Amino acid sequence: MDDDICVIKLGSYKAHFSAYMPKKRGMEEFCESFPVTGEAIIAVDFVSRELRNQRVQFEVVKDFTGNGAKTTARDLFGDHKAEYMKAMIHQDTGSFRKSGTLNFPLVLKEKGWYIGVMRVISDDDSVLAESVFPFEVQPSLLWRYFALFPVIGFLVGGLFFVVQIKK
Repeated sequence: MDDDICVIKLGSYKAHFSAYMPKKRGMEEFCESFPVTGEAIIAVDFVSRELRNQRVQFEVVKDFTGNGAKTTARDLFGDHKAEYMKAMIHQDTGSFRKSGTLNFPLVLKEKGWYIGVMRVISDDDSVLAESVFPFEVQPSLLWRYFALFPVIGFLVGGLFFVVQIKK
């Protein structure tokens, strides 16, 4: 569980983030990378049972920082409140989830980076714990083509070697 890239850590609490795109990808599960734009169902399961007795809030914003996967809470908040609010595509008021699951529909209209922000909220509305969870929609797959060049070179070289031996 500690090595799972889909685990959100909020101080001493843990939750598991997963997403589904049933109309386009059936029950295939995604977490840090979504292959296409469109309608998604987000599910956050509380690994730490203590979260069931806490007010939990989850927001999603389109990345306005330009930092993508390296976005931190500091990049999002502080002097950037207006940009954050403008970039918001999902806002949750923060409530108790006795079931241990938070889920909601989300429409990912554009490719690029999005940032999930999960918070544990106290009775006086202060933030007890917070985590930032970047994920990318329709990432570039160009690296796959570059990975083919060494394989093709090896095969061509091997074929050339076999042809030279047979002569």
